[in-house]
Amino acid sequence: MTDVIVFLDSAHANIFEIASKEGDLAPMAPRHIKKHLGANNSPQESDEPKFYKDLCADLQSAGRILLVGPGKAKAEFKHYLEKLSDKHTNEKVVGVETVDHPSDAQVIALGKKFFDSHP
Repeated sequence: MTDVIVFLDSAHANIFEIASKEGDLAPMAPRHIKKHLGANNSPQESDEPKFYKDLCADLQSAGRILLVGPGKAKAEFKHYLEKLSDKHTNEKVVGVETVDHPSDAQVIALGKKFFDSHP
């Protein structure tokens, strides 16, 4: 199964897959899921259940999942998985890390380091 890193903030999620290719870890192109924006271009709280449901659907084929991000969105998604919805996806989450807005390359490097240290 594929290891997955999910970068979450209040407006969107980026999903990065780390797939094994001939013994080397190779990043796959990230997928992006955006929340709908409401007044003042802020994400709508009422959109969160659909946003989380869409995110869970994209994570069904994941092996291990690492949640990363700058604020509380990653913790809110983890709470959604634990209490409200998707036990199957919740069981795949192996870590939650706080990071400020890293580049895609930095997210992938963080994920490789994390998964290497958590076999």
